[in-house]
Amino acid sequence: MAKSLVTGSSGFIAGHLIKSLLECGDEVLAIDSKVPTDNLEKLLDQYQDKLKIVQGDLAYKSICMEAAEDIETIFHMAAETNLKKSVEFPQEAICDDLISTINILEAAREYHVPRVVLSSSAAIYGKYDEKPLSPYGVNKRACEMYGDVYNKLHGLSVVSLRYFNVYGPGQMNLQAVIPQFILKLLNAEKAVVYGDGSRSRDFIYVDDVVHANLFMADRPEVGQFDIGTGKSTTILELIKVLGRVTETRLNFYFDKVSEWDIPYSCSNIDKIKQLGWEPEWNLEKGLNETVKFYEEFIEDGVEVPSRSSSATL
Repeated sequence: MAKSLVTGSSGFIAGHLIKSLLECGDEVLAIDSKVPTDNLEKLLDQYQDKLKIVQGDLAYKSICMEAAEDIETIFHMAAETNLKKSVEFPQEAICDDLISTINILEAAREYHVPRVVLSSSAAIYGKYDEKPLSPYGVNKRACEMYGDVYNKLHGLSVVSLRYFNVYGPGQMNLQAVIPQFILKLLNAEKAVVYGDGSRSRDFIYVDDVVHANLFMADRPEVGQFDIGTGKSTTILELIKVLGRVTETRLNFYFDKVSEWDIPYSCSNIDKIKQLGWEPEWNLEKGLNETVKFYEEFIEDGVEVPSRSSSATL
């Protein structure tokens, strides 16, 4: 039975990963600076003998050292992923993203952890190359480079997964376009479309991202891999698909684009497909499951929090 450490455990993707690890029979140490989510607490009730939850700030090296002992795989998902916040408070973003990653790598080196899976982002690409437009993207690229350095200097097995636009049930970040659009539609409110609607993104369902993490955790390859669908969807196309799924038209208005926003984003998954992984969910199927989740929230009268837990747009 494997023992895994998942950082950023109160986040959207991490919550899905922890559930999958527990269902596979693994032991999981979940750590986050935030208070555990209700879903994480429910998992604790169900898997008391296999799940341990710790609240701690990974910017402190001692916290990382305590967490990494006897761990076989580290899934490092902790980060401040709010692009706007990283622009406004770049020093804090360094602590949340880069310093915490270096501390995790140091702990992994100290305890000879066999495998480290770092969560990176499509934000490292900028407009057309690896020149990020936000401090968040700069930090993520630096984290990848530190992973490469620890591999070369210390033999640490580190792989970085560059997530594109992840969505799915449980996503509570209303800065992300899909939950924002769905909630606006279900509440009969107007949504905002930045630019003219031609901006495009590679939207990938959360189950595919979890599968990519589990897949790469069991492989020896190091370096960076794009995790997406290999297809780009414009915002106006997204609205059309959402309309087909819900049989409802989303009302929206246009607004100006932020300086740190990129016009186009699409993954190149050839590298990881050669290893045997590829996404299984198309956009319509994924949106259908996601809409069901938010419909239940509204029916239950639950207020959706604005917790920042995934990259924007």
